[in-house]
Amino acid sequence: MRVQDAVSDSLQSLLSVPLLNQNTTTATLSTTPLAVAHGLGRPITGWLVTRKNAAADVYEAAGVNLAPTKTINLVATFPVDVTIMFF
Repeated sequence: MRVQDAVSDSLQSLLSVPLLNQNTTTATLSTTPLAVAHGLGRPITGWLVTRKNAAADVYEAAGVNLAPTKTINLVATFPVDVTIMFF
């Protein structure tokens, strides 16, 4: 029983690491905010741009996100194709 408890505790610790519960998507961003679906089913902890085809800055648009469990509003300094990892 103690071995099962120890294994369970270890697995729970691993599952709590945000980067293990992630989703990756692609989008074409521009200077107009775009609601990008993150596919996590919960508000995101964070996000990383893992690939882009131009030297544009990408950031979260100011304002209210009406669906934080489904989307994040992103904008870029100029048009760019990106791959984003959400966690």
